[in-house]
Amino acid sequence: LEVVVACPPSIQLERLMKRDRDLTREQCQSRIDSQMPIDKKVKMANLVIWNTGSKEALEKEVGKVRDEISRRVQGAWGVTLPKLFLGLGFGVVAVQRLLLTN
Repeated sequence: LEVVVACPPSIQLERLMKRDRDLTREQCQSRIDSQMPIDKKVKMANLVIWNTGSKEALEKEVGKVRDEISRRVQGAWGVTLPKLFLGLGFGVVAVQRLLLTN
C-alpha cells in the first residue's frame, strides 16, 4: 500500500524556504527539483494525503486515509488482519497441543 503526502510545488517551495531560512530560493528549488515530481508520486500512490491547508485540514485528510486503510484491511465478517493472525496463532497452538497429547 503506497501512501503519499502531497502539496503543490509552490507550497512545497514556500514551506522549505520558511523552514530553512539559511538557503536561497534557488537552493530550495534545486532540492525540490532533485526529487521525483509530486505528480508522478501521486500517480504511483494508492492513497494521497493532501497537505495544502491548515493543520486541521491535514488532520481531516489523515483521518480519511486512516479510515480507508482500515476498510481495506478488514476481511470477511469485519475481522481485521491483526485479529485474524492472533486467532490463527491460537488455533495453531491448540492443534499443536492436541497433537502432542495424543
